[in-house]
Amino acid sequence: MESDEIVCEHVSRQARYELVELLLGKLGSATAVAALAGVTEMAVRKWLIGTTHPSNVTLRKLLGRAFELDVKQTSEILERDLEEFSQSLRANLHQKLQGPADQTAVLELKV
Repeated sequence: MESDEIVCEHVSRQARYELVELLLGKLGSATAVAALAGVTEMAVRKWLIGTTHPSNVTLRKLLGRAFELDVKQTSEILERDLEEFSQSLRANLHQKLQGPADQTAVLELKV
């Protein structure tokens, strides 16, 4: 599996939406985003209202163009998404690892 495939697997629905919004702003229309992604304009409109989200295959296309158009904002979206996931994972793992008062375990994840 290529690294961008792995990245796409872990991008949240919210971040996918934000990337579509970014591309919409940069490309100017849902029609242009649809042409880039190889989907219908209706599919893009469904992404924008949250009915569906881009598949991993489609996200790869969107990410490639988003990085070309605005590497800073694209990176910020992905980094924020990773941080939110990481915080959620830490909290969940910490809760699961809590034992009796004398056996408390602490887990540190390094990103």
